[in-house]
Amino acid sequence: MNKFILNFQELKGCIGVKVVKIQSNHAKYSFMPQLGIVVNSELEGEFAHLIPGQLFEKKMIASIRNELSDKEIEERLCSIGNITLGITEQCNFRCSYCSYSGNYKIGRIHNRKCMNFTTARKAIDYLITLIINKKRNLKYNTINIGFYGGEALLEFKLVQKIMAYAKTKFQEKSLKDKFVLEFQLNTNGYLLKDRILDSLVEWNVKLSLSLDGPASEHDKFRLAASGNKTWEYIIDNLEQIKKKYPGYYENNIDFLVTLHPCHDYKKIDDFYFGDNDLFSPDRVTANFVSDLSLKKGIVEQFKKAPPQSSRLILGQGIKNLDNKLTFKTIGYNTKFTAMCFPGGIKLFVDSDGNFHICERIKANIPIGDVDNGIDYERIRSVQRQWVDVIIRNRCWECQAWSFCGVCAAQSEEENGVVIDCRFKDDALKRLKMYLDYKEQEAKKQEQKTPTGFNNIMDYIRQL
Repeated sequence: MNKFILNFQELKGCIGVKVVKIQSNHAKYSFMPQLGIVVNSELEGEFAHLIPGQLFEKKMIASIRNELSDKEIEERLCSIGNITLGITEQCNFRCSYCSYSGNYKIGRIHNRKCMNFTTARKAIDYLITLIINKKRNLKYNTINIGFYGGEALLEFKLVQKIMAYAKTKFQEKSLKDKFVLEFQLNTNGYLLKDRILDSLVEWNVKLSLSLDGPASEHDKFRLAASGNKTWEYIIDNLEQIKKKYPGYYENNIDFLVTLHPCHDYKKIDDFYFGDNDLFSPDRVTANFVSDLSLKKGIVEQFKKAPPQSSRLILGQGIKNLDNKLTFKTIGYNTKFTAMCFPGGIKLFVDSDGNFHICERIKANIPIGDVDNGIDYERIRSVQRQWVDVIIRNRCWECQAWSFCGVCAAQSEEENGVVIDCRFKDDALKRLKMYLDYKEQEAKKQEQKTPTGFNNIMDYIRQL
């Protein structure tokens, strides 16, 4: 059995763990949390001198507590590239794990509330104001307008009207030469047919479609409001789309899987990795059902479920670590979590016109509205809460800080935000799986093109 060799060495006057030793299937590695990298253990000495030697907590805490001025906030807001509109709060499904199902202590439930066109127009106008601001950061050349529910296709006439308005405004403001305007819509797939489908294709709308694998797993939780099963109906729609619009199907439709503890993960993996010409794993994003803020009785059900592994989740984890394991040292302005700057990347606009950090956030931390714009003091308040949580949890001492994925979406409570850290306790397990996977890939590559390397770091140096 493979075992972790743990060797936590504390540097006097230095923050956090210096080195963690990891034994993979074929080699020994040194994970250097303060640098955010994994190296062969024999190379550890070449990097040790780069670890900050005198890093004082007081200075770092003062730095991360430093609040932005209005001018600095405005500059960050001008980099926004995505706005999502909560078109409707009604849905033709009643998925039992849905965040709007009533099974959570916070958040709304399904209702008939819908966004009106005036609210949507004001939201688009505000986005354009940010885009044409002289301080605009041209980091993104694609502007994405998304539609969210409930089930957004229940209000498709409104969606069409908003798309037409946005396109006209982009032409009027001469933005179409500098930016690509894209539309994206989240859907359960039930209404993807006839005129709605034809219009989506005409507008080249990107779709994120929820489908939890085969019928046996999908229909466990994703039922229609009538109580009827939905899988067969959705698959029929997808088959018709691929037949009628094969190019659109391949390029514009991605799939979302929500893994519930009572799902059979192997069946879902087999469905997406199997011999099925409707799907390919690289177009599937999997997430776990959130157990944060669940009502007491449901939390107990979650805890009783046996642990399972998922190839979909493993693949995403490998990609995540590929992106996150890059050289970076802890400094006075280090970003210790995945929390984005509120309003700096995207905005979610609910049906009442309130601004939120994203569509995954519940309604208790708004940051503005369509009539008054973004509230800078509210942004400072959200950041203040988050910084307080980072300091309280001493995130700089966490071995997983360099690839932490925690943000407000996983950390929201009734009275603000808390860090519900899912990375710290299993950081070494994630790294072990990552290294074993990379070694397997390196071995496959060596069989194709012999290079003589013995471990993953030699392989990486060959690339």
